[in-house]
Amino acid sequence: MFKELQPLLAEGRKVHIVLATSKAEGKVIAYIEPGQKDDKEPDAFSVPFKVEDAAEALDAGLAAIIVEWLAARQGVTASLETALAEVKRLTEEKAEADKKKAEENKAKFAAKKAMPAAGGNAAPTTKPAPTPTVNEEKAAPATAAVMTDDATPELF
Repeated sequence: MFKELQPLLAEGRKVHIVLATSKAEGKVIAYIEPGQKDDKEPDAFSVPFKVEDAAEALDAGLAAIIVEWLAARQGVTASLETALAEVKRLTEEKAEADKKKAEENKAKFAAKKAMPAAGGNAAPTTKPAPTPTVNEEKAAPATAAVMTDDATPELF
C-alpha cells in the first residue's frame, strides 16, 4: 500500500490515512487524503477517497484500489491544471485589455480637457461685416419696388 502512495509523496504532498471501524459488523473504513502542496493550491487537488470493506478484503485489494484511484486522480488533476492555466491566461488578457482601454480613455479625456485651454471656451471668431464703401451706399438694391398710380407695387 505504501509503495502505491509513493506518487503522492513524490509530488511533495503529505498523505493522511485514517482507519476506523464501520457500523457494519466486521468492516473497516480506510480514508486516504492527499495534503495540499501549499496554501494557495485549490482544495480540488486534495480530494480524499474512502473505502469500506472487510479487513481481509482490504488486505488483498487496497493496493489495487489505490492504484486505480491515483490513475483517475491524475486525469482529473491534469484537467484541473489545464483549466486553471486557461482561466489565468484569460484573466491576464482581460486585465491587459482593461488597462489598455483605461489608458485610451485617459488619453481621450486629457485631449478633451486640453482643448479648452487652447481656446476652446473662447467665443467663436467671426469676421465683422465689411464696412460699405461710398459706391456701395449709393448703389440701388438688386430688386426695387416702384409704386405706380394704382398703388400696386411692381418689382423690377
